[in-house]
Amino acid sequence: MLHRLFAPGSDRAAEKWKDDYAIEGVGDLDLHQLYRAMAWLGEVLPKDQQDGATPFAPRTNKDLIEEALFAQRRDLFTDLDIVFFDTTSIYFEGEGGETLASTATPKTIVPT
Repeated sequence: MLHRLFAPGSDRAAEKWKDDYAIEGVGDLDLHQLYRAMAWLGEVLPKDQQDGATPFAPRTNKDLIEEALFAQRRDLFTDLDIVFFDTTSIYFEGEGGETLASTATPKTIVPT
């Protein structure tokens, strides 16, 4: 899986790729094990897990892993603690800009 994420290529290329990196536990992997792992990643999920599949490719085990990794990291930069607003040169466009620019007191921005 790491090979697919960092340097996509064939299963055979993964066998050579793993030797170039210090990844614990991969030294004893044989080519047939890489083939089995890639086959498992490509197994199509059951119909009840196909929501969000594209018309070109069904969802597979690989998609579940990628989605779990994304969900684990998606909140990395979404917390908002403070906002600095430079008032030396303000330019507003769109509806409401006239009243926003004329407000004398600062407004508190609270994340939703």
